[in-house]
Amino acid sequence: MKKTIITLATIIIGLTANAQKGSVLIEAGLTFPNRTETVLKNLDYTIDNAGSGSQLNLGYFVSNKILISAGLNVSSATTKAKDVSDYMGNYQYSYTYNLSLLAFLIHVNYNYIANNKWNVSSGIGIGTAAAAVKTTVTPTSFTQPDLASAGGLAIHLTAIDAKYYFNDWLGLHAKLGLGSEGIIGLGATFRIK
Repeated sequence: MKKTIITLATIIIGLTANAQKGSVLIEAGLTFPNRTETVLKNLDYTIDNAGSGSQLNLGYFVSNKILISAGLNVSSATTKAKDVSDYMGNYQYSYTYNLSLLAFLIHVNYNYIANNKWNVSSGIGIGTAAAAVKTTVTPTSFTQPDLASAGGLAIHLTAIDAKYYFNDWLGLHAKLGLGSEGIIGLGATFRIK
């Protein structure tokens, strides 16, 4: 029993050795699915064009286990033309949306594993999202529909965020979560000790 406890203690110390406190992280990557595409689909629009979202995070280890970061996520999508008819079924006009969404979130992550090679954590992010909408109406004599509900509160729960470092400063990250930053995030991580 004593040998088992010593072995477990050695593993735990090894996983948490090389304290992260004071380290700065810069992350750049892509998020899937595109948050803007998700917003438009939830509003019952058919998507014509959408890529992945882009993300940039800047973080700081306030302790060996706690990482606080600020992040930007940018995404955009275009809808297919949506036809509007009058009460008799006669075509009136059609419109498309080109929506860009910028989300800014503050994250707090708890690291289960924090050493020179690995960071594995879970966390929560909260912030705000701003939307820029360009509407095209055909014919132009008709009033443009409003899409004011795209921005607002941004929340993201990170179930797991795994970072692997090739050396002291360069690594890759993979994230799995739910909310304003998509479900999957992939990219590069730069660590400054």
